[in-house]
Amino acid sequence: MKNILKYYLMIVGFLTTLFMILFLVFIYGLVSNIGKVTPHLAEKEKPLADQPYYLQLSLVGDIQDQEVSEIHRVIEIIEARPRYQLYNLVSAIDQASRDERIQGLVIKSLDAQAGLNTFLELNDALNRFKKQGKKIYVFLSEADNKNYLLASAADQIFLQEEGSLYIPGVSASFIYVKDTLAKIGVEADFLRAGRFKSAPETFTSNAMSDDARMVNMELLKDIQETFIDTLVKNRKLSKEEMSECLNKGLITSKEALERKLVDEITYRDEFLDTVEKKLFPGVEPLNFNTYASISPKSLKGAKVDTRNKIALIMANGMIQMAPEEHQIRETSIWPEDILRKLEEVEDDSDIKALIIRVNSPGGSALASDIIWDRIRKLNTKKPVFVSMGSMAASGGYYISMGAEQIYAGPATLTGSIGVFGGKFVATSLLEKVGAHTETIAFSDGASLFSPVQSFTPNQRRDFDAFLHNTYRSFVTKASVSRGKEYEELDTVAQGRVWTGQQASKIGLIDGVGGYYEVIQAVKKKIGLDKDVVPTVVQVTVEPESLIDILRTLPPFLMEKFGHSSPPLNVELMRTVNHLTMLNSLLSRERSLFLMPYLVEIR
Repeated sequence: MKNILKYYLMIVGFLTTLFMILFLVFIYGLVSNIGKVTPHLAEKEKPLADQPYYLQLSLVGDIQDQEVSEIHRVIEIIEARPRYQLYNLVSAIDQASRDERIQGLVIKSLDAQAGLNTFLELNDALNRFKKQGKKIYVFLSEADNKNYLLASAADQIFLQEEGSLYIPGVSASFIYVKDTLAKIGVEADFLRAGRFKSAPETFTSNAMSDDARMVNMELLKDIQETFIDTLVKNRKLSKEEMSECLNKGLITSKEALERKLVDEITYRDEFLDTVEKKLFPGVEPLNFNTYASISPKSLKGAKVDTRNKIALIMANGMIQMAPEEHQIRETSIWPEDILRKLEEVEDDSDIKALIIRVNSPGGSALASDIIWDRIRKLNTKKPVFVSMGSMAASGGYYISMGAEQIYAGPATLTGSIGVFGGKFVATSLLEKVGAHTETIAFSDGASLFSPVQSFTPNQRRDFDAFLHNTYRSFVTKASVSRGKEYEELDTVAQGRVWTGQQASKIGLIDGVGGYYEVIQAVKKKIGLDKDVVPTVVQVTVEPESLIDILRTLPPFLMEKFGHSSPPLNVELMRTVNHLTMLNSLLSRERSLFLMPYLVEIR
């Protein structure tokens, strides 16, 4: 009886929530500009009185590069976890740094999720804010590596009385499942071009290869040094002092105060009282999101250029020829979408330059080449700049090299100029469950990608030649793009992943920085003075139809209300997801520009 009641309530809850979502989406569908490519300029026309303010921000939720769409707003309400667009955060902070009315920033709570490079970019924005004489105060209940790094940019950090810091430094875990696949009767049969193209190793090996270990060690060491250097600079501690803290890892509030990692231990209500009465006495608080809607034209003496617009396109996710069923538009990159946006930029005479924000591990070699070609051609008519997010590697780097200039963050993962391909062979799995297969074919090539047969010697030879030909084409285009000889570029290619900092030293990118730095470079290119505030428009593709919106909901609803299994190890879950994604890509693609599988850097 209890089970019947439980399932009844689950169904009622599901149907009620579904009705609410469909109603909200229906209203959105009625008012949205369905099927259009839209250069979107946020309405920033709200007036602000000429008096002193300090900004209040609760930064709790996910920070992403893509614009937060209406469908995401609906999901956000259900999940009760906000989403923030990084560009909006950075541009609002930079605007506030120029605004004489803004005295400072108070971060009332901080528990954000994003890649390390996102936090480094926000850290830079906060430091630019402080250089203008503005104060920043942060309250932490507790903090991990990335959230503490951001908090360290503040003038003062207030930590909860019984709070703690967990700052063990940079790490990454890797799982290898060759034997796991063998137990269920599956063999990963892959070939690669590029010495360090270790993407398939997760499935073809039981341990990290020597080449992969060398690259990963150097990669993580560079990111660790960036992490420590940032904390040392922000908190004015020595490297030795900070290294001691990282070795300890978990630090109590009392220890954090003794080690000068924080400035005061208090409770949240006491912190807010201190802000109001001591830190900003007589100053009006202003919600950060409200301020973000203020037009830069309202700033005293601001030089805002509205004639020479800069377009901003987000290229986020796996690169594919076409979306999969139930896939949300913003979670992948495919030629149809990108080409429509590029065409809009080309046709708009008010747009003088384009910035493409690339956040992608790569994917389809064919789709990457189509996008690269169109960016390259547009760059002959209007300057195209690329700003790399947390990851722009392999196919992500491929589409970027069509631009005039490339910028990446210090901890961006990029490069990985290489290719691999193959298949998962399930012959033993079928035998285990009593299934038998027979194939009738009239050529050796007919079984090339058959899931019930490993590559024959001739197939392996021919497919290896195919992959190496694709690799040579990748390196040739990269060498032309970077103005290098083939042999010189080949030495830093080979499928190797680099940090943005490393990539700058070997000439794979033009500069280290985020939105701020790339916008400064674009301004210089199109002849805008350094102190001019440009008009940046985000180019978005609206859903083709209401059905296009609705098809994204079932996976979310199943996740939210469906039967849940016991939680698995996070790294194992990522491996399973990676296996599923890779198998799906291989069902449609012959070769992949995909970076080596790397568990999230913590």
